[in-house]
This record gives sequence, C-alpha cells and structure tokens, in this order.
Amino acid sequence: INRIESGNAENSRAAKKTQFVLKAAEIAVAVLLYQNAGISGFEVETKSDPEFGFGQGKAGLGSSAAVTVATVGAIFEEFGKPVRQNLGLVHKTAQMAHSLAQGKVGSGFDVAASCFGSCRYVRYSPEIVRKVSEGPMDEIVVAINSKWDCIVESVVLPASLHVAIASFAGQSTNTSEMVKKAIEWKSSRPKEYAELIGKLDGENGKAINALQKRRLEDFKRHFVQGRKLTKALGEKSGAPIEPDDFSDLIAQSEGNGAFVAKLPGAGGGDAIAALCLTANDKKKLEGFWRGYAKKKLKVLDLGVSNEGVRKEERGIP
Repeated sequence: INRIESGNAENSRAAKKTQFVLKAAEIAVAVLLYQNAGISGFEVETKSDPEFGFGQGKAGLGSSAAVTVATVGAIFEEFGKPVRQNLGLVHKTAQMAHSLAQGKVGSGFDVAASCFGSCRYVRYSPEIVRKVSEGPMDEIVVAINSKWDCIVESVVLPASLHVAIASFAGQSTNTSEMVKKAIEWKSSRPKEYAELIGKLDGENGKAINALQKRRLEDFKRHFVQGRKLTKALGEKSGAPIEPDDFSDLIAQSEGNGAFVAKLPGAGGGDAIAALCLTANDKKKLEGFWRGYAKKKLKVLDLGVSNEGVRKEERGIP
C-alpha cells in the first residue's frame, strides 16, 4: 500500500515493482499543488502490455518510461491539466520522476518518445536534475517549472516502413553496468571517446535527415555506419553493446527481410529491432527469427506510434 500526502510519498513496504509509478505520482501531485490545483484522493491502476515482458525479464522497450509518463499524464488529466495541452510539463515532470526513481540521469529518450512519439531528441543538461536530486520537493518542483534546454523534433516514420521487434528469451541487459564501462573508457581516453561520439552523432543526424526526406538508401547507409560505430564503442569500452554473435544475427536478418536492423537502446541481450520495406518482408523476417537456432527469439506484436501519450477514449474492458 502506497500513500501520498501533501506531495510526500509514504509506502508501507518495499515498493521496488512500483517505484516508477510511486515517484511519478508523488512529483505530479507536487507540481499540481505548486500550481494551486485542487487535489483529492485517487487510486492509480496500471496495466502492462504482455509485450513489455512484465514478470518475465525486461524486453528493452522502455516500460519504466512508458508507465512514468502514463502516470503523470493520467494524474494531470484527472485534476484539470489536459495532456495534449501540457505536453512540455508532462515531459519535464516525467523526466524528473524517472531519473529520481532509477537513481541516475539516463539518456531521456525513452521518456521523450513516450511523451511525444517518434522524434529526434537532444537531452537536457543533466545538472537540471542532479542539482535537486537530494533536495526538498519544492526545489524539485521549481526545477521542473524552469526552462529546460532539451530539443524535441517530430520525426514521422514513413508508412511504407514496417517495424519488427523480437526479444531474446532468457536474456537481459544490465544497462547500468554497460554505462559504467563506457564512462570508465571515456575517463581514460577522453579524446578518443569524443572523436567516436562525434562521428556517431554525425551519422545518426544524417540518418534522421535522410529519413525525413524519404531518401531511404541514404538513410540505410548512415544507419548502418552509426550501428558500426556503436559496436566500436562497445569493443573499446568492454561493454557488450553488440557482441559478434549478435552482429551475425543482424547480418542474417538483413538477408531475410530486414532493410536495416540493430540492437535498440543500450544494446546487449534485450531485443533486436528492424525496419522492413514491405509487409511480406516483415513476415519473412519474423519467420526467420522464429526459426533461428542459435538464440531463442520471441517476436513481439507491436507497432510504432508517431503520436505519443494521450488520453485513452475507448476505455479498458
């Protein structure tokens, strides 16, 4: 049982499973109180899509970010702040809650995508969160209401591209350990790190620009080069971002229906994602994944939304 009173959260037992919901509710209530919104008692019920792999190991789809954004959005809607008119505030509140719940400032992209849908995202300065992470709630709320230096640009995925994703059964990436290794390499080789990241950022930017202009072959070239640079980051830092056996799977996927493919997010053993040019290509790829002998893959039934968070009008049966 969890309770929030006057913007402060109390929980009667360890709430590891609900830490993101609890922190999102706690901070959302504090933000609303700061803006003199009338708050009454409420209950939050969450429903997890099976494709997130809840209770079976994570699928690497950003479920913690999704539930954080959904919780903030639902509470805002309930107490007079419609989500679509307050996306910026929902985003900042969710970013703060997600960072505090997990105990570190991540890339922020999964939270941004949950808010805004398919987008190009440049993260805010992490000090915005870090400087108030140990402070009282009023400092956190003031930080949320300040101007953030993040950049969000909508990137609509062409309808001609079909998304396919599969998770690796029995495998899961320890993102924190991979980030730790990358940071250690950055500290020991700052110049080499900066050069590699600069090249990676350049390739990713070119891939996004090509996608926006529907130049798919150019998109593929820069996408593949960006993936190779990401693999190089893993090799240089010792983080298993894209081990050779996964590179082999990606190459075979590209020969069996995938236009491009990669290990999304932090990489490692959570999932593989691909874009296909036709529905038949996607069907072929998913059949290949189901029959892949070297690793057990679970094909996920999902798609990509260009919309982001919204109030569900259909209701939940």
